[in-house]
Amino acid sequence: PCLTMKRSILETGRLALPFLLSSVAAAVNHLTDRFFLAQTGDCALEAVLPAGMLANIPTTVLATTIGYSATFIAQYHGGGQSRLAASAFVQGLFLTALAVPLFFLAIPAGFAVLDIAGHAPAVLTAEKSYFLYTQPAGALIVLAAVLGGLFTGQGHTKYVGFCALVGAFGNILFDRLLILGDPEISAQNVRDYVL
Repeated sequence: PCLTMKRSILETGRLALPFLLSSVAAAVNHLTDRFFLAQTGDCALEAVLPAGMLANIPTTVLATTIGYSATFIAQYHGGGQSRLAASAFVQGLFLTALAVPLFFLAIPAGFAVLDIAGHAPAVLTAEKSYFLYTQPAGALIVLAAVLGGLFTGQGHTKYVGFCALVGAFGNILFDRLLILGDPEISAQNVRDYVL
């Protein structure tokens, strides 16, 4: 029994470690983003929180709902039903494609919510700029959830973790250039922060 328990703990650690590392990398990524954005002035930093949280609402709902396809992929893969696992993956991709217009349709609604918030005009302009670029990017997050679910559902979490680490640290490497960089580029720092 002890050997089986030890094996279970090691297997769980093997599957969970890439997710842990990618979460840490994402946190460091956000911290680095905010550090450089704070150097551009208060307005940009004030705009990121409300606009980012507003953009995250549809992104989170759709990514967790559509990303649930990973559960079916894992169930079918574990049961040796590869065709059904592939079908669950394709359905996740199909739902992602159907969700793309929703991200664009949410932009006017998001602008209306930001208008109601009553923030200073300079902050509101920065919020709308940030939201305009962040909202459509949510479709990529949904796609990443579905693609990640394909590998996670088969127990290959190391690939998902590796991609998350490369993306986070790649962004960190380019943060300074995109946010502060050349004075002509940094005039659009809120937009570049999203990219």
